[in-house]
Amino acid sequence: MNVTQVLTVVALIEGFFPPRARTPLPTPCAGPHRPATDGQRAPAGRPPQRIYPGRVLDYFFTGLLAALALLIAWFAGYLAYKLYESQR
Repeated sequence: MNVTQVLTVVALIEGFFPPRARTPLPTPCAGPHRPATDGQRAPAGRPPQRIYPGRVLDYFFTGLLAALALLIAWFAGYLAYKLYESQR
């Protein structure tokens, strides 16, 4: 299959799927999850609060995932070691 045939197939496949409408991204604003910055004001009646951003949870769960991956790899190696040890 040459490049022209591949591009023809890709164009045919793309023709079955209409392009998605792009929705504009919301503009950042001050609030309980995003402290006020220059030119922004906190909502009336509430001072701007600083709480942990969502990235902290991302880092925590990524670290947890890595730790569990290491634990699973260690346990698999341990089991293989014990299985081969018992065959001697």
